[in-house]
Amino acid sequence: MPIILLVKFDLFISIFSCEFLFYSLCLFLGSFSLTSEHLLRFYYFVLFVFVLSVIAAFRIINSPFGRVLHSLKDNEDRARSIGYNTYRFKLLSFMISAAFASLAGGLYAIHSNFVPLETLHIDTSLNVVIMTLVGGVGTLYGPIFGAMFIVILKNILSNWLGNWNLIMGLIFILSVLTLRKGLLPVLKEHLWVKK
Repeated sequence: MPIILLVKFDLFISIFSCEFLFYSLCLFLGSFSLTSEHLLRFYYFVLFVFVLSVIAAFRIINSPFGRVLHSLKDNEDRARSIGYNTYRFKLLSFMISAAFASLAGGLYAIHSNFVPLETLHIDTSLNVVIMTLVGGVGTLYGPIFGAMFIVILKNILSNWLGNWNLIMGLIFILSVLTLRKGLLPVLKEHLWVKK
């Protein structure tokens, strides 16, 4: 029961912080509008938020907190035995991921001017999982690369084929069977010069 209350509190804080950030930004910028009529302004605003989010995620990963999360991923029992409260660190990581997700959802709602019901469908969650698995789990830039790869491939295949979902499914199956670490780490190993 306490976990449910903490999750609801975290979602409330995430939504409140996004609304507060948006309204304070509107008050600060005055007549600066982020509606769909000003797509170029909105694009640069989303790019700015994206860069800030990647910098924040990079700082979190390379902080002592991020090192504890890495040790939790490797061996939770060992982290617990040296005195870390693993439950607390897992809960904090969930709250941080919820904050990033709520920021992305808020930007999507601003872009669309509404939130369609299709965003609550399981395909949306599966797309995020596929993007993460194809790009590389456990890396910062892998899911970003996977998202770019999947979206570009989806746009190209949907122009040429009617059953592009079948091709995307085959690519997902092949990437899971052959590229266990994801596409970005494999490309990094084979293309970049090893030190």
